[in-house]
Amino acid sequence: MNARCATLYHCEPAACLGKTDFDLAPSAAPVFQATDRATLERGEAMVHEQQVEIDGETRHYLAHKFPIRDGRGRIVSIAGTSIDITELKRAEERLREAEMRMRTIVQDMPVLMDAFDADGTIVAWNRECERVTGYAAAEIVGNPDAMRLLYPDPAYLEAMLSEAQELRQQSYSRVFELTAKDGSRRSVEWFNLGAKIAVPGWLEWSIGIDVTERRRLEAALHEATVREQRRLGHDLHDGLGQELTGLSLLAQSLAHRHALDPALAAELAELAQLAAQAIVTCKNVARGLAPVEEARKGLAEALRQLAGAFPHAGAAVAIECRIRQSAPLAIPLEASNHLYRIAQEALTNAVRHARARAISLELDVDRDHVRLTVRDDGEGFDPGAAPGAGMGLTTMRTRARAIGARLSVGGGPPGTVVSCERANRANVPQRRSRE
Repeated sequence: MNARCATLYHCEPAACLGKTDFDLAPSAAPVFQATDRATLERGEAMVHEQQVEIDGETRHYLAHKFPIRDGRGRIVSIAGTSIDITELKRAEERLREAEMRMRTIVQDMPVLMDAFDADGTIVAWNRECERVTGYAAAEIVGNPDAMRLLYPDPAYLEAMLSEAQELRQQSYSRVFELTAKDGSRRSVEWFNLGAKIAVPGWLEWSIGIDVTERRRLEAALHEATVREQRRLGHDLHDGLGQELTGLSLLAQSLAHRHALDPALAAELAELAQLAAQAIVTCKNVARGLAPVEEARKGLAEALRQLAGAFPHAGAAVAIECRIRQSAPLAIPLEASNHLYRIAQEALTNAVRHARARAISLELDVDRDHVRLTVRDDGEGFDPGAAPGAGMGLTTMRTRARAIGARLSVGGGPPGTVVSCERANRANVPQRRSRE
């Protein structure tokens, strides 16, 4: 027995020789003898974890015991070394307690929380996830088909997973629409936290907020706004526009009747001309309140009208509109109006800020994508300029994110290219990344 071992028994090593476990540590003797016996019976080295009471305190040891043989191979004694792992066991216990507390906190959080392993399998699913989706953790955690249950539209699921893969290392938020167990649709805004806080065993994890009711109210407000815009547009077109038309005709008629009075006739003719200009302005304002809806053929026709009568372009500016469409346009009206406004802003930038003389407005529609492109031969765009400095870039980016589209702006002589691309379907993940 070495000195350290003898210290545990409060005696000198020599004084311990010839004594038994029951003499030195009566409470621990059964444990010691049981592991000695197991090693003797197996006849080879073994590792045992022992828990013993010494001086009223529970201690933990990792004991390595092995037989000692004589020249003929017979076991003559059992020897061993022990490592005191009490503090390690206590640390493990504290860690387990902390993990249990963390699990309780995660389970009881008033927000959704999920986590994925390297195989893309959900490994964490808290009570709020269960409440919002109707799926219990036992139905989701470890289920390789869980994502298809939550997102049954294959195209939508593919787009969502592609977004997550691309932005996994970034702090971002996205609004995804999942399908609950009862078949209802729920809108959840997920915030990626895995990029900031790494958790062993979790490739990514995030918290989510159920924004279904907020989205419903936003949609109702948007619909009310659109209805009011339609009403104002109709009132302007059918009300004020008709009245201005009557005023213009009356002024023309009076100008003819007073032809013998040149001064009065000239003033009446000028009044008729002003009324005619007001009619054009009134129609443009009415059309601008709902540009895509007012165009009989939707977005394509609205863009043609925009290019053909862009209010800021003079005679020296040539705007060419190209429409290439090989599949029906499947995006909702709101997305079409946002694309129209992006095109309008890009044209304004090209004419006012880049002083372009030749501009190309292009719309490409195929089975999978819708792409809007505005090219100009102006002075170019400085990527190092302050965001949105006189260029309306912030507005365009906001509109693009609102419809789940990608906006890219290429600058530098000669000219600028603004491109906005979106999936050609009604439902896509909303982009809300903090840029």
